[in-house]
Amino acid sequence: GKSQMRLAAQAERLVPVSLTYRLAAPELWLADLREARGTSKTPEVLRQVTGEGRAWMEKGLFSSRGRISSARGTINDVNYTDLQAAFSMAGQVVNIDSFALKALKGSLQGRGQYDMRESTPRFTATTQVRDWDLAELLRWAAPAAPRHLRGGINLDLNLAGSGNRWEEIQRSLSGQGQAEIMRGALLDINVAESTLAGL
Repeated sequence: GKSQMRLAAQAERLVPVSLTYRLAAPELWLADLREARGTSKTPEVLRQVTGEGRAWMEKGLFSSRGRISSARGTINDVNYTDLQAAFSMAGQVVNIDSFALKALKGSLQGRGQYDMRESTPRFTATTQVRDWDLAELLRWAAPAAPRHLRGGINLDLNLAGSGNRWEEIQRSLSGQGQAEIMRGALLDINVAESTLAGL
């Protein structure tokens, strides 16, 4: 594909394998790594990517632990900066130990797990959003909706689901969350007129 990556590894031992690695890529196009979802209008690209970690075999299972960062990029039509993630893998279970980025004039951080031991993968995710621009979030989530809301939003979400494809995941999603709107404003709406009209 379009991605070009430099990878350097040093083996501590070959049997069973144990090695450390470093990688770097000026651009990492997600379409080169997975099937496109068809929902993004702009290409999904991670730019200025660096990573390092360790991988090893233990009791017949492949395990890995590492970190990856990206200075900027676009995921699902949202531009971000300062992406930082730490992950670990043991057999068919992948843990996102920490994940953080800046987007929509605020920040996002979280953690999660992706379990592939069964035929249908399962996942859990905990996410904290701080001071995202509400108008930009609504413009991304509902482009055709009227632009009446302004302010910042905090979100705390705990989600779980399963599936191999996005359509399956959507149907299985469950969880709970809470939201807080700060500096909120309603634009171009006469609240008193709307209230009196209903009387």
